[in-house]
Amino acid sequence: MNSQELFEKWYSGRRLNMTYSAALEVWEASRASIEIELPTGGYYCGYGCEHMMESRDVREAITEAGLKIKGES
Repeated sequence: MNSQELFEKWYSGRRLNMTYSAALEVWEASRASIEIELPTGGYYCGYGCEHMMESRDVREAITEAGLKIKGES
């Protein structure tokens, strides 16, 4: 199962939750990236601030998609 299939499986159980619906958009917008920069603030600015999405939700979406957060091992 590739990272897209894993993410879709994870996402399908949460699709009624608006936060996770937005998380899918984050993943789709950045799936070509190996590492994604995640600011340390309360929100993922540039996306999360605009969508009122907490950084921990973005972090979960990124890691579930099999991607890495820049600067973290």
